[in-house]
Amino acid sequence: MGMLDERSRRVREGLEAAEKMKEQAAQADVTVQKRLEEARQEGQVLIGQAQQIASRIQDEAQQQARTEGEALLARARNEIQLERDEAIAEIRRQFADLTISAAEKVIGQSLDKKAHERLIDEVLADSSFKKDGSS
Repeated sequence: MGMLDERSRRVREGLEAAEKMKEQAAQADVTVQKRLEEARQEGQVLIGQAQQIASRIQDEAQQQARTEGEALLARARNEIQLERDEAIAEIRRQFADLTISAAEKVIGQSLDKKAHERLIDEVLADSSFKKDGSS
């Protein structure tokens, strides 16, 4: 009878140990699932942050390209204006020289170039061909 009681006790202890192991395994499974969910949520947060950073970098690159493009356009406009002004000044000089040469040939003598340039500038200022290039 003692042996049967001993064996019954060991079986009962084994069943209790198995039940504890089963509970511990279930608890471990819950813990693993909880950690997996936390890791998934952290991953989603990191992905969201990475997307925000990528979007910000893209926006900054677009803004920088826009700014550089506007600066290039402004520089080109300034260069065009300078070249235009230089061309107008050169045309005025050539026109003055041609006018003096034509007048010299007409009257057959040399004219005072400074006086005539001043006179031509006055005539041009009064005409529709202004020094600033507006017509």
